[in-house]
Amino acid sequence: MMDLISETASWQSLSIMIQTNSNKMSKERIFWARQCGITGEGMNEGYLYNDHEYIANDKDLIDTLRGQDFTAEDEDGNQLYPSKMTDEELMEWAYNDEIYYWTDWVEDEDIQYEEIDGKLVDIQEYTEEEQAIITNTNN
Repeated sequence: MMDLISETASWQSLSIMIQTNSNKMSKERIFWARQCGITGEGMNEGYLYNDHEYIANDKDLIDTLRGQDFTAEDEDGNQLYPSKMTDEELMEWAYNDEIYYWTDWVEDEDIQYEEIDGKLVDIQEYTEEEQAIITNTNN
């Protein structure tokens, strides 16, 4: 059984002291709100693409946008060709067309993953006791 001894930092990177039986150890716990659908990395801010895909960085967003077959028009109804746009023009057009937006996740209830040994683990798979430790650490 684990007992929480002390806490520091934010929910995104918690340094806590835990006690297991008679030995004490310090362990940094890293939590992430979302997982990038392209790189698999954890993220607490980034792009939401098409209201369901999380993308961590500009390059992957641009590559994703360029990989789509978009039909676009400007405000006057003139045909636009996204394949001929610069990266900046493409991002501006896609943002204005509400294809993506930038956001961050800062609330405790946004936490979905813990990074353990470089891999993301879905905290929904944790036991109630493990989830209680996370919740108590964040309050």
